[in-house]
Amino acid sequence: MRGRVITLIGAALLTATGHAQYGIGIHGGPLFFQGLSEEAAAALSNTSGYSVGFQFVEGAQGASGFRFGLELCRRNYALLAQNVNRWEELIVESDLINFSAEMRWPMGRRSRFYFELGPVIGFEVHERRQGATFTKDVFTDRGDEQAMDEVERGFAIRDGHWRIGFTGELPVGSGWYVTGGVHACPGIGNWARGNNFATFDTNVRAGLMRRFTGGRR
Repeated sequence: MRGRVITLIGAALLTATGHAQYGIGIHGGPLFFQGLSEEAAAALSNTSGYSVGFQFVEGAQGASGFRFGLELCRRNYALLAQNVNRWEELIVESDLINFSAEMRWPMGRRSRFYFELGPVIGFEVHERRQGATFTKDVFTDRGDEQAMDEVERGFAIRDGHWRIGFTGELPVGSGWYVTGGVHACPGIGNWARGNNFATFDTNVRAGLMRRFTGGRR
């Protein structure tokens, strides 16, 4: 009985793989982000960034499927916030590797426009912080000011968002497509020096993708 079940599962996987359609491509574009709460909006300024990376898409035209992404994300921002018992006024340059896994639903039976929804997790690999730390209370302006220039490297989760948006695919040749998309990403950004600010990201992407067809789906 166990052997029959394993055989049936294997046959089902082979059938699904043989009839699926896949796409592999590159994409990139600007990243815009801001703090959602009043505290986060006041602490973050001069925000800018971009993302560039690879995407893998499963699903035929006009059918639901999945999209997986692996991207390098650069964030630049100014931060003025309290960390423990000291204030920090910093210019931060942060590099993260983002992994995303999204469901996608077509906007019509023959459409190549999709609605997408799924989580994004960011792993910090490099961050440079330049500026100063100081003490401050209701009676003084700034005291015990010290210059800061730190570089942190590692591989730790620093970002967690939901990605919600739309993408489109425009055929430009045999199996080749130009892709584009706009997504909103609400979530928590631990990248802001551990302050756990609620943030709202918006990214615009364009790219090139090659489609592979394993048969009729």
